[in-house]
Amino acid sequence: MITTTTADLQSALRLLANDIAVSVPWDALHQWAGSNPLAIEHYTQLQSLWNEVWWAANRATPAPTVYLYHGPAKLTLVRESTLDDPPAVALQDLACISVPQLPEPLSLRLPHRAGAPRLGHRLLSSKLISERV
Repeated sequence: MITTTTADLQSALRLLANDIAVSVPWDALHQWAGSNPLAIEHYTQLQSLWNEVWWAANRATPAPTVYLYHGPAKLTLVRESTLDDPPAVALQDLACISVPQLPEPLSLRLPHRAGAPRLGHRLLSSKLISERV
């Protein structure tokens, strides 16, 4: 391991402890490990560093599990939340609150009369076109 990049990696892991997620460029990880791709022992060392960083922050709880997302340019680490973290809110939930819902299409609200042809509707070239279904 290269000492200067180990300090950089520990700094990134301190951000992970505070911010729940952090991304590390692959180039930095490959320099730290001295290999490309990373081997199992590098992930083991990364786990050990994470445990050290978590405990050094005076955490009274076991180190949360960290999940890895392998992107093309960086590795994103996301840790499990703890009781001290703010609650997570789904983006789609916030979008539903702030964006009005479109009304249900008229054809779905009207009951079908027996014997009448069913009409389906689709949007095509900004015109509403009816067709038999």
